[in-house]
Amino acid sequence: MEFMETETDEEEMDSDSDYEPILNSILFHDRESGYGGYRGSSNTRRSYILLVLQNLVGSGLIEYEGDGFARKLPKIQGKQTTDALVRNDFYQSVMRASGQTARRQPWNVAQMLSERQHVRSWTTAQKCKMSSLYVPNVKEGVAMKYDSKVFCGSFTPNGKHFVTACQEGEIRVYDATASGIKPGYKLVNTLLGRDVEWSILDMDFTPDGQEFVYATRSCCLHVGNLHGRSSDIMCIPFDEYSMHKFASYSVQFANGGRELIAGCSDGAVSVYDRDRCAWTERALEDNMEVNAVRLLEGNSHILCAGSDDGTIRIYDRRAMAVKSRGSVGMFVGHLDGVTSIDVKNDGRYFITNSKDQTIKLWDVRVTSKESQIQEFAAGKRDAFRDWDYRWNTVPPSYYKVNELPGDTSVMSYRGHRVFKSLIRAKFSPASTTGQRYIYTGCGTGYLVMYDALTGEMVQAIRGHSNIVRDVAWHPHRSEILTSSWDCNVNLYSYKAEGWKKENKSARSGVTLRRSLRIANRNRRNQSDIS
Repeated sequence: MEFMETETDEEEMDSDSDYEPILNSILFHDRESGYGGYRGSSNTRRSYILLVLQNLVGSGLIEYEGDGFARKLPKIQGKQTTDALVRNDFYQSVMRASGQTARRQPWNVAQMLSERQHVRSWTTAQKCKMSSLYVPNVKEGVAMKYDSKVFCGSFTPNGKHFVTACQEGEIRVYDATASGIKPGYKLVNTLLGRDVEWSILDMDFTPDGQEFVYATRSCCLHVGNLHGRSSDIMCIPFDEYSMHKFASYSVQFANGGRELIAGCSDGAVSVYDRDRCAWTERALEDNMEVNAVRLLEGNSHILCAGSDDGTIRIYDRRAMAVKSRGSVGMFVGHLDGVTSIDVKNDGRYFITNSKDQTIKLWDVRVTSKESQIQEFAAGKRDAFRDWDYRWNTVPPSYYKVNELPGDTSVMSYRGHRVFKSLIRAKFSPASTTGQRYIYTGCGTGYLVMYDALTGEMVQAIRGHSNIVRDVAWHPHRSEILTSSWDCNVNLYSYKAEGWKKENKSARSGVTLRRSLRIANRNRRNQSDIS
């Protein structure tokens, strides 16, 4: 598939000091107001104001948009090798599931249709191979429009509903059984979230798609019914584990919906038993914020947790109940914090998105050894940049392909931007693509899609004027919905090149004639009339 990028003529973000306009404005007004006699140097005052601004933004009390919105995808320096990927079982597994072969032989769609009609029905892999020809490649339009930033947008596991959560705290439920903009997604319920501070940060659904849970900057989790009322949303406090400025950044249902798993700002991964109405398990590591938690597969005992220091820790839930510290494995390879985790749901592989501007693929069987952890830590200290992804420009070194000593990831995917929020990256659906693709939101407003087998970017479609925080691919249709801070949810679908050319010709006023004979006849008729 050829790489497709649209709207690439926007300007780059060119300022490393994103707070410069605010600082200059404050200092100017101080001089105008007669406060020039402030004791202390100008640099000291600037440092003090900057510290106050950073603390306010970090606490969520204020938000700074900045003047420089990065509108172009970054240029990656160097080429990523696929040697480790090709040697791994992941490569052959996805090849088989997506209907690919080691030899790139031409294949005939008409012959496949004939075989299906007269010989045998298609296998799942053949269906995925066909569907991969029609992955979303254009923005169809705006599916939902709101008055506040959209932080979460996901399909329920059965694909029947699409659910969004905005900064205002409203949760909206849409009927997703109809496709496209028209008739489109019909709103069936709206709920007002309880105790929402800053925003709803993460959501998950029970396997039957009836209940939801959300996480926010609060000392509680909240559970409700998608078709219920706002007043029925239940609050589940973190009890004695709560603390000042506490937040839960990630949450997931477990054990068929009977348990909840949460990753929190105090560095803990906690498990709540809904039947017993009690927190039954808690693992704490280094007081480092846990930004993402995911079970390795449906009812697995293995849990992945991504922290703000860039490490991914593996926990065995059978041991979490008897000891509060100690993971059973660790992965190193990210130079900065993990923003999201998605699992292949086969008990082996998962991906992480990170503030170091990479998505990495991991094999849970190959954890980092102590020597690799120490080696990577030494290199990470040398590569560290004093920056914060909420307000500073991304260090240029993050866009360079380097072999990092101690990195145990299978593959890295580069080309998108991650800043200001915990942007999500996910595997494409198994039922329609064989999980051949990895797709992600982007700080540039693009929807970005990578080929998991090659690491190449195959789609980059600009559709938003602000960051795309969440992405959702319908489980059974070739449709992707993107949730953005520009207050819109966009729908992306497949459109053939011929369709675009035909519409372009129609817009230019050119009449499409079926044959020269018909054209000549029309001209004769017009001549006779005149």
